Amino acid sequence: MLILALDTASEWGGAGIFRDAECLAAVRREGPANYSVALFEMVEELRERTGVQLREIDLFAVANGPGSFTGIRVGLAAAQGWAAAFETPARGVSVLEALIEEAHPETEYALAVLDARRAEVYAGLFRRASADEGDSAAHEGGWAVVSEGVALQPRGLVSYLERQLPGSASLTCVARESDTAAGALQEPLPKSIHWKKTSDFLVPAIARLAWRDQLEGKPFSIQDVSAYYIRRCEAEMNWKD
Repeated sequence: MLILALDTASEWGGAGIFRDAECLAAVRREGPANYSVALFEMVEELRERTGVQLREIDLFAVANGPGSFTGIRVGLAAAQGWAAAFETPARGVSVLEALIEEAHPETEYALAVLDARRAEVYAGLFRRASADEGDSAAHEGGWAVVSEGVALQPRGLVSYLERQLPGSASLTCVARESDTAAGALQEPLPKSIHWKKTSDFLVPAIARLAWRDQLEGKPFSIQDVSAYYIRRCEAEMNWKD
């Protein structure tokens, strides 16, 4: 299965072409980027390096957030457009879930954290899935969502975890290597929490998660490739009737 995976949700984005879980070629983007231009430049570079044409892609996988509102929209629009044009499946993948997939925590629970700006962090809590749960997270090493992602001030994370976790649960907190805001949470959180830094580049994890969902027959439609913003954009928050 040929997969084109896209991540335009942050300054650590990129794109890659994969055969199943094997990366044939990948392009990283570090620092601020105008993805409305950069995304298509990256995809063109991938086509030149691999010889794979868009019409040959079997699955489009795209990061749907949380992250940059503009970047997310660019990635989703491209994936939806190509999927419609070539009558090919497209799947949205949470950046929070991709962080856990890339980190491979060894504890029962895992918390993915991202800088959300405005002195807040995005957080998503996951539990190691068992084979009898009957969902796409139950593959070996898979994770099930405990609660939908939230945007919190750092001091609110402790009470959030107290509400969500059993008292004896083991937990790993996962953050990108270059995400200094998320990494700074290590000081105020309980010392019993394990910490794991993972690669900034999550395109391979996005491809793997979408590939597994496709293999397991998880239902999809182009409409399901929708933005996972968690927090409304500034324009919406400032909207007045």
